[in-house]
Amino acid sequence: VHTYFVLRQPLKQFKWERPVALNKFIFEKRPISTFLRMSSSVMYESCKLLVLVLTLPVIIADTESRHQVMNAGWEHSTGGPAQDATNLAGPNTRRLLTGNTIEENADYSACISNPSICESLTLNGIALTGTVPTEFGLLTSLKQLDLYDNSLIGTLPTELGNLTLLEQLEMYDNSLNGIVPTELGLLTLLTILRLYDNDFTGPIPTELGNLALLEILDLYDNSLTGTLHIVLGNLTSLTHLEFDRNDFVGTIPTELGLLSLLRQLDTYKNSFVGTVPTELGKLTSL
Repeated sequence: VHTYFVLRQPLKQFKWERPVALNKFIFEKRPISTFLRMSSSVMYESCKLLVLVLTLPVIIADTESRHQVMNAGWEHSTGGPAQDATNLAGPNTRRLLTGNTIEENADYSACISNPSICESLTLNGIALTGTVPTEFGLLTSLKQLDLYDNSLIGTLPTELGNLTLLEQLEMYDNSLNGIVPTELGLLTLLTILRLYDNDFTGPIPTELGNLALLEILDLYDNSLTGTLHIVLGNLTSLTHLEFDRNDFVGTIPTELGLLSLLRQLDTYKNSFVGTVPTELGKLTSL
């Protein structure tokens, strides 16, 4: 256990009724080290709160919010305790207990059942295993997909190229392998693409040069090879470009000097040759 959650407002501020909607609570994640430094009395109260949170019933207010509050410690269809996961609904919270694979995850299943209402799916840091299902390609309303900080393996499905409304794709800190799909170049609304700390191989697809709105491209800590293509110079919205700790060769393209908004550029631990382009001197925001 590395983290725990606390309420950001005192309990006395809430009007207690049954059932109680968890989405009325705002939780804050804190490192476990702060818990261990608590006095015994404060620790006791925190433990009571944890038990309370895991047993609260939940109101499923409407169909639109149902995929966000699915299985939050209470089974809305039977009125009894949920049999699988506990979900603390809300944008700043995460599932505490879950199935091991994506297919077993309640939020994923809810999205697959009703793709049109699923605009965000955040399944980060919940010890997911297995592969990334090709069925993700059915979730064409998605704008945000976060699967980082898990133990996922296998390749990225090419079907991700169907998610043309996607603005944020974060798959870092897994054990994904294979090539970066060229189909990601179809995601022209993408602003954040983070694939670092995996086992991807092969070159950076030239199709990524189509992502004119991309602001963050993080590919470091993989096994990517080949040369850096001049199409990277097309990504003029980039503020962060990191491809260190890979196996790139050749020269650093002078076209990187066109990325005038760039604030961070990491290239170390590769096998580049030649001189550092003088054009990088134009990047005054670095």
